[in-house]
Amino acid sequence: MKVAFTIAILATAMMLTMAIDPTPQKIPIPEFQVDLDVDPAHRWDDIVEKFYDYNKELVFTQMNHVIPSLANLASKWINPWALDHLGDFGAEIKGLARKIKEVWPNTVVNESSLMMLNFLYALDAGCTSTVAQTKDSGVLHGRNMDFGFTTGLRLLSINVTFTKSGKPLYKGTTFLGYTGLITGMRYGGFSISLNARHADDSLAGNVARIALGYKPPTWLARETLETVDNYDGAHKMMADTKIASSIYMIMSGPEDGQGTVLTRKPSGLVDDWPLDMTKNDWFRLETNYDHWNPPPSYDDRRTLGYKHMEEIGQDKLTKQTFLDDLFSQAPTMRPWTVYTVIMSVRKSTYDGYIWWYY
Repeated sequence: MKVAFTIAILATAMMLTMAIDPTPQKIPIPEFQVDLDVDPAHRWDDIVEKFYDYNKELVFTQMNHVIPSLANLASKWINPWALDHLGDFGAEIKGLARKIKEVWPNTVVNESSLMMLNFLYALDAGCTSTVAQTKDSGVLHGRNMDFGFTTGLRLLSINVTFTKSGKPLYKGTTFLGYTGLITGMRYGGFSISLNARHADDSLAGNVARIALGYKPPTWLARETLETVDNYDGAHKMMADTKIASSIYMIMSGPEDGQGTVLTRKPSGLVDDWPLDMTKNDWFRLETNYDHWNPPPSYDDRRTLGYKHMEEIGQDKLTKQTFLDDLFSQAPTMRPWTVYTVIMSVRKSTYDGYIWWYY
């Protein structure tokens, strides 16, 4: 009932979103589970059914708004047979396409368009992620997820707890139809958020690298959360694995000082920028630009973000001040911010909110 109520309230609110109010409101991201012991082709069936049961055609109509342009791209770059060579991820995408078509025959969603959806994050997103050492509660890790198709993605946002042998293994925030993870936390191990890096990547180049065995960063993030149980191991896997597109990987762990920003190119690591308490560098804030270069004047979220963190101060840093005084403040918060997540690996807490406007 709690999930039904949350989704219903979100759906009603978004139907009323016709004008932008300067004060966004937040509601908890709906919670679901995926059982990793289930056949990959059926892991997402329950979530698809619940979305349709609670919202009827509203959410799937939003998918139809997002998907046609993806379908056009997919027809140029994606062959559905490729899903047969992508392991569990390919099987999950095929299962999602089948189930969405089953519950809503009028959908334009198909295997190719869902596959394209899973490739697009690195090209179009603009986000802020921060890791920060508190005085006595370990490292906090927060992120704002900014993207186009904002209304649709707010409706499609979900928190998913992935279980194994009946026990929670890791948790992540994603969108219905998106099998990778942009944000996630391995219980007791580490947390990850991905920020797009505006390098010289292209969709064609990303797809070509995937064909050569490079991993989409969002799939690497989920694979790491699923197979590695500690911060150092996750750091190595995220830093060393060949990926399809340039990206920033922001990470934290359960111990003091375990937090960093990895700057990646497809072939390897460009830069590792960890917390450094010996220099009182107690936080790292990453948007979508290399930290050693000044951000462009038209998108300088960094300067005010730093100012807000310094105004909070390490002594007063809590989950609440992190949320209220950084992630809820402009320009870190923007009209196209879809959600905010605040994670603490040490405390095993994971708080996520969708932003919408009256």
